[in-house]
Amino acid sequence: MLASIYVIAEEMIDPTTKNLVLRDLKREMCCRANGYYRYPGKDILATIYKGTASANNPARRFMVHVWLRRWDKDSIQTKPELFPQEFQYFMRS
Repeated sequence: MLASIYVIAEEMIDPTTKNLVLRDLKREMCCRANGYYRYPGKDILATIYKGTASANNPARRFMVHVWLRRWDKDSIQTKPELFPQEFQYFMRS
């Protein structure tokens, strides 16, 4: 839901809401839950990448940063159709 709210705030040119949502996404993704870190799933990636246009978008950069920590290279290489093309580019770089 946070990713969808971020996209709506992006469309409405509402930087305050975007910053608040990104802060909450970071809290959700960067905190441990039962000893494990949580990572954005493919649906969150798709929502962010479909709803934003710039590679410099803070939410896109955050998604790349979080996935680089996880570095789930196998799923990106074995099922590339599940990931946004622009995201794959950054993961290969």
